[in-house]
Amino acid sequence: MAAALTAYCSNPPQKSGPPWYMRSNEDLQQFAHVASHDLKEPLRKIKFFINRLQNDAETHLSDNGNVFLDKVIASAQRMSSMIEGVLSYSSTTSTEVPTSLVNLNGEDYFK
Repeated sequence: MAAALTAYCSNPPQKSGPPWYMRSNEDLQQFAHVASHDLKEPLRKIKFFINRLQNDAETHLSDNGNVFLDKVIASAQRMSSMIEGVLSYSSTTSTEVPTSLVNLNGEDYFK
């Protein structure tokens, strides 16, 4: 699934093409949206139990245990950012952005 999400993010959907191609892009966009939503819940549980470990007075972790817990926390935060990025990307590509032709010769811009 991670490979599909990476491929989606690095190859944004085209706005025109054959109907089968457009449908494929819509399906991939929908998949990215649903997958990012589905990944949020397990991540919330991970964060919840990390918090419980940190705040439990009876839990005494070794120095290595605290280092490992800090790494889990950092990884969960990174994963959360990645999921939000995919969700944001799948939402923004569904809206049509107006475009216009631009003169790339620069003559009109330097006068």
